[in-house]
Amino acid sequence: MRLLSGAMLFFPFHAFAATEILPGQWEIGGLPGQRLEGNRVYFDKAAVFTSRSVFLDLHKNKTASILFPELEGVFLLKIEVECFFQNRSEKVIEFATLSPGKGLQRVRFDFTNKASWNGVGKNVELKLIGKQAQAVPPRLTLESSTLSTRLAIFAENWIRPVQLKGLVTNLFRWPEFSDIPTTIALAALWLAGFFVLLLLPRYKDRQRLAKAVVIWSLALWITIDLSQKWAAWGTLERVRAMNGHFSDALGFLESDARALSAILKKNGVKRLNFLGSGENSAYLRFAMLPARLEPESSPERIVICERGLDPMISKDLLTIGGRVILKSPAELEGTDLFAVYSGDPP
Repeated sequence: MRLLSGAMLFFPFHAFAATEILPGQWEIGGLPGQRLEGNRVYFDKAAVFTSRSVFLDLHKNKTASILFPELEGVFLLKIEVECFFQNRSEKVIEFATLSPGKGLQRVRFDFTNKASWNGVGKNVELKLIGKQAQAVPPRLTLESSTLSTRLAIFAENWIRPVQLKGLVTNLFRWPEFSDIPTTIALAALWLAGFFVLLLLPRYKDRQRLAKAVVIWSLALWITIDLSQKWAAWGTLERVRAMNGHFSDALGFLESDARALSAILKKNGVKRLNFLGSGENSAYLRFAMLPARLEPESSPERIVICERGLDPMISKDLLTIGGRVILKSPAELEGTDLFAVYSGDPP
């Protein structure tokens, strides 16, 4: 660390001169199922691009643009940057969803509100996750944080496909701007429009003002609804491109998900309930398609229970912690973590 600090003091201009990483400055990690042909990497699950020795000025440049000349079959991008500031090192990690379609793609990140994004950036790592995918090394450019750039990045995040990643599958996450929750931002936007209408002379009449407020509210709601329908529609291409795989990263639950899916298909199950953690429920929702996971308020004849909840069959009842789940239950099949029961709703 002292050596790095000394290098920064001795070569201040060189340390902060580089604001981009060119395609030829990436090293491609040797992950299983990954091969390099020319300047293109082919992979079945994941590929990693690691920057060669480079220093990036993070103090002035708070937004990052990653331009891939060509991508295909990639669902998820992870960026990890090692930041050195005030004699300490921290890693900044962010994710972005991608369309698996073939062609040029650009992803931008806004790090303005990241306290760790400061000083010098080193050891940039890009991880791509996909199925039967290919990629050409990208150009990464750091840019200054202007309001217009930040708003453009926010809009891009808003219309990206719904995320299919991590421990929660098919997760929809509202993007934030300057650490302001989206619901608060939308409320502020509505109020701003309301006050503008209130100040216009033509809406001094209460009836006109009421009609204008209704129109403004409907216009805002329709715009938001259509933009999110567009984002949801963007997931369809990703689902098709998965080619039978359940998710970008089902992790240790993948074998259970496959087994549960096979059990439901074998028994012709179309609707079911799930009893367990909300995380696992969301995680398995996509994996169990086309069976529909219903809320517990709509009891179904088929129930999947986490075995950790200690489901018990006694006196012709399936109970969990004394609560009746099914009458006349029968265990169909299951896995080490989950059991599938059929019966009559209580």
